[in-house]
Amino acid sequence: MNKTMKETEWMALVFCLAVLAVFSVPVYGYDVIGWGKQKMPNAPLTDLTKISAGRVHSLALTSDGSIVGWGDDSYGQATPPAGNDFVAISANAGDHSLALRSDGSIVGWAGDWVGQATPPAGNDFVAIDTGVFHSLALRSDGSIVGWGEDGYGQATPPTGSGYVAIAAGCYHSLALKEANPIPPTPSELLDDLAQHVADLNLHKGTTNSLNAKLNSAMKALTDTNEHNDAAASHILEAFINEVEAQKGKKIPEQDADDLIDAAQQIIDLLNSE
Repeated sequence: MNKTMKETEWMALVFCLAVLAVFSVPVYGYDVIGWGKQKMPNAPLTDLTKISAGRVHSLALTSDGSIVGWGDDSYGQATPPAGNDFVAISANAGDHSLALRSDGSIVGWAGDWVGQATPPAGNDFVAIDTGVFHSLALRSDGSIVGWGEDGYGQATPPTGSGYVAIAAGCYHSLALKEANPIPPTPSELLDDLAQHVADLNLHKGTTNSLNAKLNSAMKALTDTNEHNDAAASHILEAFINEVEAQKGKKIPEQDADDLIDAAQQIIDLLNSE
């Protein structure tokens, strides 16, 4: 632990992590139990699907897509917007709240001293999370957007895409990124190309001729001869030539372009090995 960190900051950080781990979870078919200073409201809550706890307020998402709030409402944080098109909520540790609509847009409300409750426009968001004074959102393309207090860089996420989950703490943020996928092998790409040919429902003679070349290329790849990659490449070049000759005739132009691109991708992969 950083010995220079103020005790209050460390306590706040621990609280934030506990809230993230305990309260922001699905609760399908279960009773929600509250404890500590802020307990559950007197009126029973039913048909809840998700919950999220803020600093001194709480939110719940119901099965009909509406939001229920309770606890301290000094800044309006426990008074969610009306509507039944919400799919996610977040109130973690702060005095502001966020909700994600089914159309991919974000709604924010309550404490907005540094803009933490003013989300960016757009309808391509798939996940949200709130810190104490900052917020995060994940876009459908796997990129992250942050806003609000940025004194420690917590609202300035890394660039790029490929992210699949986000978490906003008190003074820091986290993101989960997909590991680099294992690239497909030439044999796997050949299988895909053969399936593509079959899916096109071309003339039987054309299909058989193209499949014969793909089968020969596959046989070359599985041959123990040290020149098998070169042989497979030559066969695929012949495949491309045949497709080129039938383009716009027995093979629609766009389908021909797709087949050529797929075959060339395999050739490039073989030549790079």
